[in-house]
Amino acid sequence: MLAIRALLKDVFCISLFPNPSQGEVSISIKSSATGTLELKAYDCLGKLVSNEVFQVNEGVSSINTQINASDGKYFISAMMSNGQFYDYDAIVIKK
Repeated sequence: MLAIRALLKDVFCISLFPNPSQGEVSISIKSSATGTLELKAYDCLGKLVSNEVFQVNEGVSSINTQINASDGKYFISAMMSNGQFYDYDAIVIKK
């Protein structure tokens, strides 16, 4: 299983799996703060195809979501309400 991972200032870690996905995505977030997570997915042309906001608690939070998009490669951007930012790794959708 492949996963997308980011570590910023040792307080924000995000993993998305499975990759490739049929559209259902599990997200694991480790954060030192409680807040909201805005998760965006863009296609290869930069068009926004998904924009969701989730509540995240201090510690580890798990979220399941659906990226409703056709087969292809999508770039992921995530921002916590405290300003921590993770940008542009890819997830592949294969239905």
